[in-house]
Amino acid sequence: VIALDCGFGSTKVSVNGKVALIQTAVSRPNDIGMAGIGMKTAAKGTHSVSFGGFDFCVGPYSWYRGTPASSMDYSSIVSPERMAVFYTAYALTTPPEQLGDATMVIGLPVPLLRDETQAQMVIDSLRAMKREHKFTVDDINYSFNVTNIKKTAQPDGAYVNWFLGDDLKPRIGCKGA
Repeated sequence: VIALDCGFGSTKVSVNGKVALIQTAVSRPNDIGMAGIGMKTAAKGTHSVSFGGFDFCVGPYSWYRGTPASSMDYSSIVSPERMAVFYTAYALTTPPEQLGDATMVIGLPVPLLRDETQAQMVIDSLRAMKREHKFTVDDINYSFNVTNIKKTAQPDGAYVNWFLGDDLKPRIGCKGA
């Protein structure tokens, strides 16, 4: 199971009990020759992501490496920029070997889910996630295949986090949700 929460401030991903959180900051890298060396130094800790002919820098200070993405709202969950952030967070949780088939659980904000028209457009766009994903993060290849997609309200993830410990067993004293 791959769980995804695309936040405006940070993107959270959980795979097999490991969780990663990364700032939702992404840019398209610019090659500016020797002047770029200083920018790369200023942007230490960013991640390089490549897939489908796209190249991005993701994470804090990614704006030093290129032009920042400006449209990161929920109507664009499957945009290349959002996918780059998701792939980076995924790579921070998972060894590079192929995960294989996976169910993806995506947390959506309650205000979005309350707006039927907007929610339906976003939910319809999530079908694009149901496919084989191949990408490179920091020169390491990753792949997995999403076979099922489940949508849930974002607070559900907080409840599960409260209920389950790091060993994915109910925390002591939790009687259930």
